[in-house]
Amino acid sequence: MNNGIINKIILVGVLLAIASGCEHNPLGKLIDPTTSNTTNASSGTWVIFGDELRTNGAIQFLTTAEGQSLDFTCTDRPYAGMKCMKYSWDGSAVTPYDTGVKETDWVGFMLIAAPTIAQHDTFTKDLTAAGYTKISFYVRGDLSKNVYLRLESNNGTYQTPSGNNAWINNTTDRKITSDWQHFEFTLSGSVTTVKDLVRIVLRYDEDGDPDIANTGTSNGGTVFLDNIEYLR
Repeated sequence: MNNGIINKIILVGVLLAIASGCEHNPLGKLIDPTTSNTTNASSGTWVIFGDELRTNGAIQFLTTAEGQSLDFTCTDRPYAGMKCMKYSWDGSAVTPYDTGVKETDWVGFMLIAAPTIAQHDTFTKDLTAAGYTKISFYVRGDLSKNVYLRLESNNGTYQTPSGNNAWINNTTDRKITSDWQHFEFTLSGSVTTVKDLVRIVLRYDEDGDPDIANTGTSNGGTVFLDNIEYLR
């Protein structure tokens, strides 16, 4: 047997030996850097969405699908990679699942920790070991007047347009434009039993006070989101 063939056999043997010592899912830490997936400390960054949804969890709408659309494979000028997330609302009436009352004030959805919607109320993730303190994201788009975008964490509430999870719209100094911009906000409360990794809401509010009823309706808007990350 010539030396070339012998060398190839040795190389294959070395590679197999290395592979046998590796974990079965070497990409697992990148997809889910939590204590449930690995006993090692995380890198300090968990990409929730970047080119694809990377949570191993489901998507749960907060309102009926009327007038809204969601696309996780949009190829229209992503911030990075090949795809971004596109979320649109035409301003038409929807029905929030928590009230069952038709309204035209807001729409939204969540990236949840549970692998299925049916498990949402019982399935949680403990992110304490990772030491995450904030959520970072990139956004561009076009919102109608008095329509706000809000991203919030597990313990946030979209009932008030203030606090750590600040609203972003076209009438403040945090305007959404056709160009990509970077924003981040502080995680709210404990991260030991996280059900909702991030909530994304479009809300129409004429006076900035959600407790005062609107007198008109909006035309909604469209936002593109990319590189949504948990960070230390």
